[in-house]
Amino acid sequence: MYPSENPHKVADIVFSFNNAPLIEGLRARGACIAAQNFDGMRAEEAKINELFQDFDKLTIPTSAFVTFEKDDSASFADIVKNSPDQLLGSEFKFDKPSEPTDIIWENRHYTSKQYFWRQLFAFTIIGVLLAGSAVFIYWISAFSAELASVFPSVDCKGISDAYGSSLQTYAVQDYDFISENEGMPSSGCLQCFCIDEYKKDHEAALTNSYGQANGEPICKGYYD
Repeated sequence: MYPSENPHKVADIVFSFNNAPLIEGLRARGACIAAQNFDGMRAEEAKINELFQDFDKLTIPTSAFVTFEKDDSASFADIVKNSPDQLLGSEFKFDKPSEPTDIIWENRHYTSKQYFWRQLFAFTIIGVLLAGSAVFIYWISAFSAELASVFPSVDCKGISDAYGSSLQTYAVQDYDFISENEGMPSSGCLQCFCIDEYKKDHEAALTNSYGQANGEPICKGYYD
């Protein structure tokens, strides 16, 4: 028996129920209505009506979130074990919950094991995406480094002034050199010539061979 002056006073109680199937059924019914699938709506309503056949199961609380007026009362409840008191034929079991605002009420029917597998699946997907991103970034970096090694930064104005009208001839020779010597740096003639031609007519620059012996478009590889 409690003393007449019980020091532990409750400020609020929020009950939760074993109504997850009902919530899921109402969601499915709402989705059918939104999609104007009225045959599906009637099928979901039939399932919901079946759930109401066991009305007590839906309406008897399975747990309660109790807010005490004082922290001491909450601490006391947290240490209570094997209470002789009962509510609705069930024994009291006290567990310290998270903050009420962190609780998604309709998800309380999921077990710890289900949460574990859900989290594992989510972490696996995140790991795969991160690994894919790392591979893609590495590939881009490697490609950029390879491109920079073949076509280093050069002074195109100085090259144009030095080679003048012969720049096209030397650009073709430069193309043949880097094609035959993979990874070797360009002299700069090819890229400077291609940049200039691309500004004049970008479509022609990507298809014209400019006299290359095998008829290969010398600028296409630079812009690809």
